[in-house]
Amino acid sequence: MRRLVLLVLLLTVIVGGCLGQAENGKSTTPGSSSITPQDTKHDVLKEEQEKAVVEGINAFAIDLYMELAKENDNLFFSPYSVETALAMAYEGATGVTREDMGKVLHLPSEDEARWTGFRYLLLSLKTSNSSYILRTANALWVQRG
Repeated sequence: MRRLVLLVLLLTVIVGGCLGQAENGKSTTPGSSSITPQDTKHDVLKEEQEKAVVEGINAFAIDLYMELAKENDNLFFSPYSVETALAMAYEGATGVTREDMGKVLHLPSEDEARWTGFRYLLLSLKTSNSSYILRTANALWVQRG
């Protein structure tokens, strides 16, 4: 079971790093103009809104590294990609599963703080006045039954 979880995490990181970023259902390619996401109430950007989410990602990254490093001498993974993919699953979880995921992922328990923090973090990483480009792709498919 542990190897399966590690495999899923690894695939998430690989797929997240290899795919181009999709915004508003349209794919962007290098050199293309970026599409501005529709404004929401979470777009009121104030300094340090992302602090709780970033601290959670950092704590999760250290925990995950400590666990994975037990069996690996040479290790590379993207805590950001793993955290964002699992955070999507967290949003659909309920009960004890949701509580346990929140503890492991070190997510803020308040919806507004979590949503606004992730939104601010994502928007701050997409700034056009930066010398780097971060492209990520995470998706969640749900099937009932």
